[in-house]
Amino acid sequence: SKNVRNRVSMLSNNLIVGLILVLVVLSIMLPFRIALVAAAGIPFSFLVKIPHRRFDVMNFLIRKTIFLFCSGRRN
Repeated sequence: SKNVRNRVSMLSNNLIVGLILVLVVLSIMLPFRIALVAAAGIPFSFLVKIPHRRFDVMNFLIRKTIFLFCSGRRN
């Protein structure tokens, strides 16, 4: 319906504006590449938290992979 489309549109606009604001603030304090990775990690953390209660093992593996990717550690 039109109401749902309007809400999804508003949500996506808020997401984009919020991501830009976070990126700008982090870029002030951190190098741009690190700020970009940190800003990109925020939506992934929400996606990982959603299935937390049903898929504990999968959640752990995803979080561990994201942590290792963001930290730059290679094991």
